[in-house]
Amino acid sequence: MTAVISKMKIEQLERLLLPLLTSALCLFVLSSCGGNWSAKGRKLVDKGEYVRAIEVYSQELAKNPEKHDAWRDLGFAHYKAENYSEALQALSRASQEDPFTFLCFGLVYEAQELYDSAISSMSDALSLEPDKKTRALLKSRMDDLVRISLQAQISLAISQETTLVVGSIPENTIAVVKFDGSLLSPENAPIAAGLADFTMVDLAKVKQLRLVERLKVELLLRELNLAASPYVDVSLAPRMGRLLGSRNVVTAKLSVGGVSRIRIAGALINTVEASSQITTPAEAELNLKQLLRAQKAFVFDLLVFLGIETSPSERDSIMVEPTESMAAFMAYSRGMEFLSRGMYNQAEQEFQNALLFDKGFSRAQIQVANTRVAISNRQFGAATSLDLETSFVATVSSAGNQSGALLTSFITDSDVLEPGDENPSETPINPPDVAAPGSAAVKGNLDGE
Repeated sequence: MTAVISKMKIEQLERLLLPLLTSALCLFVLSSCGGNWSAKGRKLVDKGEYVRAIEVYSQELAKNPEKHDAWRDLGFAHYKAENYSEALQALSRASQEDPFTFLCFGLVYEAQELYDSAISSMSDALSLEPDKKTRALLKSRMDDLVRISLQAQISLAISQETTLVVGSIPENTIAVVKFDGSLLSPENAPIAAGLADFTMVDLAKVKQLRLVERLKVELLLRELNLAASPYVDVSLAPRMGRLLGSRNVVTAKLSVGGVSRIRIAGALINTVEASSQITTPAEAELNLKQLLRAQKAFVFDLLVFLGIETSPSERDSIMVEPTESMAAFMAYSRGMEFLSRGMYNQAEQEFQNALLFDKGFSRAQIQVANTRVAISNRQFGAATSLDLETSFVATVSSAGNQSGALLTSFITDSDVLEPGDENPSETPINPPDVAAPGSAAVKGNLDGE
């Protein structure tokens, strides 16, 4: 089904770009800068006559070896002919200030399944400010390549699970998996998803740690058929850590601690030693300030177990409240639960609801962008290399005059705010004034917001 949708999207793009391409080729034939070699070569590529196109470009370069556009187009023709080594050689002589040179690099690397190199090249292309249509396709394709790359890593790890050398996993790697909210009432159970996300964001602010991408965790859960589970069994954490390439795995169990109270019992599992540290249960009243106080205490408890001393700026950043609205937090938590299950439409609606309660809730804004891209890719198919090829030919030919809707780019979880860059509406709360970092038994009343 995905392949059919993707093909439909490509055909739509071709119908959109064909008139522009035809017009552009006519302009190039008449222009002194392009010349007949350019139009002839691209027509041959369009017909699939790659060998003849390569001959045309090579003849032009024999006469004008400094013609950067010809080197770029020669590289593209070699790419289409699956001459990847020759394509890279040609592109290395093209202009390194041209975004379409790097777009071609990306296509060549992707064809060779060198996904990290492909993503890096497409990122370089974006930095050189191509036209909107190409920029949108690049962003969409980069998002898809990230997913492909992570899925490939997971599949390889599972296939080689019995031979994995766990001792080589870096000590500072850490992954946050689903928190267990199954003991809470149905209306409060999503709190677990919200607190897990906030914990991940806070740990990402510690420079000494290397956080495993959320997407990689979610892909592994789906691979292991655990995505629909309300939580991840702690006994599975060591295996998950090994497959994720993470030395440490963080999870927590939420339970009722009394009337209108919630207890957070966290666990830090060491993948290599197959051992675990259980944090001192943090208990809080069921209002946002209390819950966040308990969540922050949990984070600092984890850092103590890891032997990491945070800097003042890191500590201040961790203590920032993402939102002051309990209603916004609950909507966001429901959105995170939907997101983990691949229910993107429902997730976007909840993130939008969170913004209605707190328009300055930056995490909700990020997740709205994430879900919109996911919904777009599901409806129309993710941008394919063929989309980029079509955009390359059309945009290069017409000197960047195409128009098109700009897709929202996927904002990754690595886009966390640096200390001092927080949204002005997000106000810090005081660090927990408790004897032990993991203790947060806080009393209070349900005072709403």
